[in-house]
Amino acid sequence: MNLLLSLCAPQISVVIPVFNKEKHLRACINSVLSQNFTDFEILIVDDGSTDDSLNVALSFNDSRISVIPLQNNTGVLHARYVGISNANGTYIINLDADDAFSTPTLFNQLLINNNTDIVHFKLERVYFNVTQNSFLSTPLNWVNPSVQTMDQPFLTDGLLKNFVGHLTNGKMIKRTVYLKGLERMGQFVNEHIVFGEDYLQMSFVFKQAKSYIGAEVMGQYYNEHDEQETQSGKMMKMVKDLVKVASILESEYESYKEYISIIIKNRIEELVEKKLINDEEKHDMCAILLNTPVFKKKQIQEIKKGLCQ
Repeated sequence: MNLLLSLCAPQISVVIPVFNKEKHLRACINSVLSQNFTDFEILIVDDGSTDDSLNVALSFNDSRISVIPLQNNTGVLHARYVGISNANGTYIINLDADDAFSTPTLFNQLLINNNTDIVHFKLERVYFNVTQNSFLSTPLNWVNPSVQTMDQPFLTDGLLKNFVGHLTNGKMIKRTVYLKGLERMGQFVNEHIVFGEDYLQMSFVFKQAKSYIGAEVMGQYYNEHDEQETQSGKMMKMVKDLVKVASILESEYESYKEYISIIIKNRIEELVEKKLINDEEKHDMCAILLNTPVFKKKQIQEIKKGLCQ
């Protein structure tokens, strides 16, 4: 970045990858524009949407908003990469197109920690419960309010073993740190990974960071919709993606191997318990897992008990 661009660069870049989210996108963008702190830019990457998402994004008349349309659907991993590569801010904040910031003072509160590589803030998971016919919410508030060095014990025993810790959302990350992580991950960016891309991306970014702090602020609604979870056709894609992520991280970071394999085992057991996969899918998943080197013999036996009977 040259001196002139550096002087004009915003403090924060909000990157929003979009694929067919016309119902939620306007509220998402407005939640950023409603921030009291105004020195930010929004980069919306339309990932080949076939609904009206692109027109919704283009309908905003605000010079801080840039819209990047992609001709074809490339996957959220690549779309987010495009947005971050075009960002100019000192810090990057990821925001999914069906999520929203819940606190108008969020940016002000995060920037208090402007010497920290990763500032982690609280999320609230909002989802529609079909049985109760209503929206429910659960706070995902695992943050560590003291400054931590990003050493291996903290990565594996603290941040990485926690679901919230590994989401791309809920974090303000120095752009220079993020770009170093993406550079290390470069060869995998074009993998059409939908499930587990958070684990993949954040693992590379965390390894580049030197410091971390948790901000005691509820900053974001993290939406989940039951229809996303119950479409059985997505289950096999999910398992294949997670296995691919596990294999990549095993080859890159030996110490993550056991952690990633445990995540996959737990996720599959959850699918079986909720009866979201049928017997044929169980058989296919079992075949994939039993041929994946990332699993230890003990873990394979545990998976077989719940899945491969």
